Amino acid sequence: MSRRRPARVAAGVALSATIGLAPVAASAATRNDVAPSRRQAAVDYLKSTQLANGGFDVSDFPGFETPDVVLGLSSAAMVGKAWNTDLAGATVSAVQKDGKTAFDALDDLVDNVEDPTTDAAGAQAAKLLALVVAPTGQSADDFDPSDDSEGAVSLIERMNLHRNEDGSYDFGAQFNGALYAALAADGLGGPVADGLVAQIRAAQRGDGSWNYAGDHDPESAGEVDTTALAVLALKAAGLDTTDSTVAEAVSFLAAGQQASGAWQAFGSDDPNSTSMAIIALSAVQVDVTVGNWTVPFGKPAAANYTTPYAWLASQQQDTGRVASPNDEFGINNFATAQTLQAVSAQWNLRTEQVDLIDALTALLAGSSPAAATEGLTTLGANPSTASARWAAGHKVSMSQAGRELAAEALFQRAFQRGLDSSGRAFWSNELLTDSRSRVLVRLTGSDEFYASSGSTTEGFVENAYRAVLGRSPDTAGRAFWSQRLDAGEPVSIIADDLVASREYRQNEVDLAYQQMLGRNADASGRAFWTEALATTRVEAILAGIGGSAEFYRIHT
Repeated sequence: MSRRRPARVAAGVALSATIGLAPVAASAATRNDVAPSRRQAAVDYLKSTQLANGGFDVSDFPGFETPDVVLGLSSAAMVGKAWNTDLAGATVSAVQKDGKTAFDALDDLVDNVEDPTTDAAGAQAAKLLALVVAPTGQSADDFDPSDDSEGAVSLIERMNLHRNEDGSYDFGAQFNGALYAALAADGLGGPVADGLVAQIRAAQRGDGSWNYAGDHDPESAGEVDTTALAVLALKAAGLDTTDSTVAEAVSFLAAGQQASGAWQAFGSDDPNSTSMAIIALSAVQVDVTVGNWTVPFGKPAAANYTTPYAWLASQQQDTGRVASPNDEFGINNFATAQTLQAVSAQWNLRTEQVDLIDALTALLAGSSPAAATEGLTTLGANPSTASARWAAGHKVSMSQAGRELAAEALFQRAFQRGLDSSGRAFWSNELLTDSRSRVLVRLTGSDEFYASSGSTTEGFVENAYRAVLGRSPDTAGRAFWSQRLDAGEPVSIIADDLVASREYRQNEVDLAYQQMLGRNADASGRAFWTEALATTRVEAILAGIGGSAEFYRIHT
């Protein structure tokens, strides 16, 4: 998340609008326009550039590229998994040149600092803590991966030499050191001090941006990279787009997105700025894959929207390297490393990722570990992408545990009893191909259901209404169905008709809202999903609500 050259708003949108497209199956391309094969190509390219010291600083500025490569390789390894610092560290350690790893190169970088008390050394320590130590589980108090130092090498102490009493930091002209300090505090499990938050707020410029120096010099414009890093720092402090500082920053980023899908640096579409914007916006739960993401932040939706992921994909070469407008000054690994971070698992969303899947699994699959694993795999890289959340919700609801839970609920609804193991296995398997509504029809049309209703027409009609609509039949309905059944119509005809009714579909929508959001459906949401249920399955409603911004916000 370094510079390339050395030196929640209330949207007021009904839930139905947020999740209205959820029943459409979310392809990998919809969720992330960089195919897994291209992600792997970027990984392979970076590996091919490793130097003899284990690092990746091909620009010949020690420590300039390697931290971002470490985070990029770690992020790629975490796609579809809960972030695991041990696995991230092992992934980086497995990439070697002449027996050296990136950790060895960074160990040398830290050891070779002539004066560890300088502003530059403190800012460097903060950056390493944020991008390397916390995500990969290295020691913050004794950073010595090569095991070649006599005493403890504490990056925390080196950073905190520049900490003020109120928790803010003074790294001189290197304002991004303070931003990395906030990320380091969060990554290592500590709070971000109020004084540091105040320092970051105070540095915001009138247009919502920050510049590299963290000042208000009118001769120096704000830029995307530092603004994105500031958003990440504020997110680390627990703030989101309901905070005015964050909202203004997101508005700046919204205004800066180009028709190409990219963000710019120095007047050119730039992969680093684009990647940083994606990472920061995702961190505050903004879905940049949809063209109307800018609307709550003051910019009309694009008529023909190109996602930033699509633009990044267009910049990747056959070698796996991501091209940059700065290549004329010498090719380095920044564009590829930061793009890899943007299209891979998000370290800054590690908690949200797990909390989301835990919530979906608890509600839809009885907290099944197997269903959680399936959900994580399907969720992929970025939980802030709505279509990915929908896909994960659908996978969880259709998992073995999800279908078993649904079958159990249907039997309770029809017979007020549970299922034995063989029945659970049978009916959960039926739900692979038959909808919950159709299974309910089958159950209420069965001999067992008729017998449980007293084997009388009157009892059956009463019980069928209760099971399907949750109420007793009205006088006209009771008379109508009693007459038809007494005339020899099959008992299944009642459930068939009731399940096809608008009342049934509306009730199912209300039940889904209560189950997933703990509230009644709003009018527009009820109308949308009631119509949708005529041609889709209940699972689609559950997944759609599970993929909504409201569900994401509530449970993360």
